[in-house]
Amino acid sequence: MVDATRVSCPKGVLVESSAYAPVLEALRAAQALLARQTLKWQGSVVRLVPMNAPIDLIMQLAQSQTVFGKMFLPIYRRAVAACGAETAGASWAVHLIDHPSGDHRFPFLVKTKGGWTFWGSWCGADRSAAFRNSWC
Repeated sequence: MVDATRVSCPKGVLVESSAYAPVLEALRAAQALLARQTLKWQGSVVRLVPMNAPIDLIMQLAQSQTVFGKMFLPIYRRAVAACGAETAGASWAVHLIDHPSGDHRFPFLVKTKGGWTFWGSWCGADRSAAFRNSWC
């Protein structure tokens, strides 16, 4: 997963292609990126496929401001603070249910010239820095 403590802003963001991508395209991209990742858990190596790292939420951040209102505004603000309004508006928030490691870092997803990529984290977006340092 992406390290939540170090945000490296994505380069070459395709703002319109990412912001207006169909949900299924973003979901499949997130699943493909996760499937390339592994983690050691209980003495074995686990690949993060949909069966053991299912995505239960994927949300386009620009739409979160209008469709969902205040409920998701902290997530959008966290992305803006990390990498600016343009990147935030093009990004998607991804949440994994029952991550095998108990990891609570939830990445942003964006389409770039090099393809879809994860960046940053929205874990604890509406919480204090102390909470994020402990739980994210």
